[in-house]
Amino acid sequence: MTRAAGCLVILALWLAACAGTQPRILDVSSHQRTHTIMAQDEEFFVTDRASQISTKPELLPAEQQRQEFLVRWTPRDMQRVKFEYRQVNRPNITGEQAQDIAGLRQAQFKIKLPVRTTPVADRSRPGG
Repeated sequence: MTRAAGCLVILALWLAACAGTQPRILDVSSHQRTHTIMAQDEEFFVTDRASQISTKPELLPAEQQRQEFLVRWTPRDMQRVKFEYRQVNRPNITGEQAQDIAGLRQAQFKIKLPVRTTPVADRSRPGG
């Protein structure tokens, strides 16, 4: 799993019709969306080689910044998947999302990033 932006991920698949088949997580991947162009895509989208037009990646508004998790599992006969997570900046709070996924083998969960507060420098001290 890539950087989880302070999320501790706990996944739970609920067994549906086939009680003899154990659900199994195949893959969990995550991407943090904070800019209009992701860092790994800058080579393709920042500068167009043919027209020499440049595009500057910009910070997304706080309400659009998120962590996206793509979860793949087996078997296909699951009916519902539940995604539980914790964020470092929000102690003692467990977030939860659930999706009905009948017949699917993957789902995407979007978690809003917590608002980061940056300390303001103390201007009363020299060098602060």
